[in-house]
Amino acid sequence: MVFVLWRSHLLVIDGLSITGVTAWKYGTAWAGIALLVGFFEESLLRGYLQFTLSRGIGFWPAAVLLSLAFALFHISNGGESLLGLLVALGGLVFCLSLWLTKSLWWAIGFHAGWDWGQSYLYGTPDSGLLTEGYLLSSHPVGHPLWSGGATGPEGSILIMPLLLLIAIGMWLWWGRSKEHQATSSIG
Repeated sequence: MVFVLWRSHLLVIDGLSITGVTAWKYGTAWAGIALLVGFFEESLLRGYLQFTLSRGIGFWPAAVLLSLAFALFHISNGGESLLGLLVALGGLVFCLSLWLTKSLWWAIGFHAGWDWGQSYLYGTPDSGLLTEGYLLSSHPVGHPLWSGGATGPEGSILIMPLLLLIAIGMWLWWGRSKEHQATSSIG
């Protein structure tokens, strides 16, 4: 996403913000925090609650409700925008990974990597929150609808095709192997 924004001249990377030991310390600290957030949010919303609600109302209705809850968690973030709340669609992509793999690991890893990349590596806001100690200094350019503005890359309308491509990629990777396994066991 950052690459697309940068190549579209909607994000400018100004250069290094920190270097040396300081960069390693912050990079490690933010990696740990991103992993904790990934574990917490995915375990809560795509783990226990998804399993429990699915037993009562079905997998996809539970996925929609919990993805909306995921978006509501982000409302309190200072720089969050209405478009940034489309993070609910990201929640649905995480649910798709759970549905296809029966595991939270992909969602945890992607979530943690996304947060670490935005917060530390590229120094962009993540759901409207800008952290301290980011490696690269960057800033959005142009209309927030396209650049993401104060929300960060996930606040850009360009997140929609990216999420669609991720979902298609997951379906092609995991969905086809599921179909192959089903036909192999029949024949």
